[in-house]
Amino acid sequence: MGLEQSSHAGVAHKLGKVHKKGSSPRPSISSDSDVPYISSTVNNPIGGHDIVVVKEGSLDIQTVDTDEDLLKLQAIPQFLPILRGSLHSPIICDADVADKLDHRAVNRLASRYQDHLRQCAEVVSTEQNALASRIREMDYAVSTLSNMLTERQKKFAKYVEQLSRVHELSGMLQTSQTLLTKTIEQLDTLNKLLPPDEQLEPFIMVTG
Repeated sequence: MGLEQSSHAGVAHKLGKVHKKGSSPRPSISSDSDVPYISSTVNNPIGGHDIVVVKEGSLDIQTVDTDEDLLKLQAIPQFLPILRGSLHSPIICDADVADKLDHRAVNRLASRYQDHLRQCAEVVSTEQNALASRIREMDYAVSTLSNMLTERQKKFAKYVEQLSRVHELSGMLQTSQTLLTKTIEQLDTLNKLLPPDEQLEPFIMVTG
């Protein structure tokens, strides 16, 4: 009995210590330096800002009932093809539609469509041939004009060569004129040195 009481007392003492440790308050934070972000959180609380909202804007939320494109699509009437057998829906599919159609009317429709396509093809072919002919004419005209311009360029090149020769001849003529003038002056000087009865008449050069 004594041993059991002492053991119970020891267990109770240990449980009391554990309870005291579990119920003891945690150490409190005494300053802002223990947690660095507390001061900024206190001074600038979450959600705070400097933006002043004068008037909240209205949000234009479009729904199925207010969407213009959807309303236009809903306004289109429903239509089905002539041969509903091409559809894969068992509700819309009509197996007897081929028997209900008049083959003569379908044949006339196909014939008219064929005639229309043939007329369009003929018009396109005619215009294509006209364009091809016009293109050939333009090619010939451009080729002829190019040959003419080439020939004129060759002629002008020859003219340039002749003009360069004209400049050379002009220089030679000026030199000859200068020499002739000096010769006449010398002849006049010699003529004056002769006796008066032997002097010649003054030499006069006529040009033109």
